[in-house]
Amino acid sequence: MWGWLIGPFVSAHLRVYRDPVLARSFLAPLIQELDAHGVDSLGDIFDGDPPHTPRGCIAQAWAVSEVVGAWNESATRCARVSASHLHSIIMAELTAQQSYSRILSGQSS
Repeated sequence: MWGWLIGPFVSAHLRVYRDPVLARSFLAPLIQELDAHGVDSLGDIFDGDPPHTPRGCIAQAWAVSEVVGAWNESATRCARVSASHLHSIIMAELTAQQSYSRILSGQSS
């Protein structure tokens, strides 16, 4: 699947469900992929099934711009929520990152 499609998906999800926690959980694996190889970029396409291996070209600007834009949009929505809800957002992000790390390392949940 094309990486850039996550941006419109997350934007639509935020507008419909108004749930920045869930929206950021969709983005967390791609944010980690940005840091994975030290080049701050994303591949062109990804496998549809976990672990969503990147394929195609190794640096696709529109994929990066859509992920960063959706992350910023979700951050704006996060700024509008209460402090207690913000805590749940942070905890959900940490849980998503830990789950993704376990998947990558081959460990079970």
